[in-house]
Amino acid sequence: MVQKFRNYTNRDGGSPQVVVITPPPVHERAWRERTQRVHLPDTPLDQVPLNRTLAHAKLYAEAAKRAADACNVPCVDIYHAMLNYDETDNNNNNNSDVDTAGEKWHALLSDGLHLSAAGGQFVFKQVRAALDAFPRNLLAVEAFKTQFPHHLEIDAENWKKNLDKSIPLSWL
Repeated sequence: MVQKFRNYTNRDGGSPQVVVITPPPVHERAWRERTQRVHLPDTPLDQVPLNRTLAHAKLYAEAAKRAADACNVPCVDIYHAMLNYDETDNNNNNNSDVDTAGEKWHALLSDGLHLSAAGGQFVFKQVRAALDAFPRNLLAVEAFKTQFPHHLEIDAENWKKNLDKSIPLSWL
């Protein structure tokens, strides 16, 4: 997948910069409760099957890290960063496994799987730190060109024509 993105061509003729981001951990109890509430209200909680688990999230995170290493691109390890989360220090990211019985990281998930507002801010800070490590000339925000027209510049009656001019052929 990384190689596929690297093969795209930006509008300026350059290649995209790629950063791999691991999935977050899964708070199984909260996800089971949400699954019961939404899909299986008549099923006892201990009989509600999980379609997402902490163990599987860890496997995906490890695979993402291996892929990033193999392709020589940065990896933002959200999985371990969240497990090591300490709300007094949003930048804690030491990549070691911790006792997942700790409750602090659970606040970063709204339902055991999806990011809460605090989780979104946490991930933003982690990704921003990774982007800040890129050479400035590769990610100079002031040098970015917009890929698409401003929404007010799109003719509602002829929107496809506007977008056909904007979408690079390499994206199709």
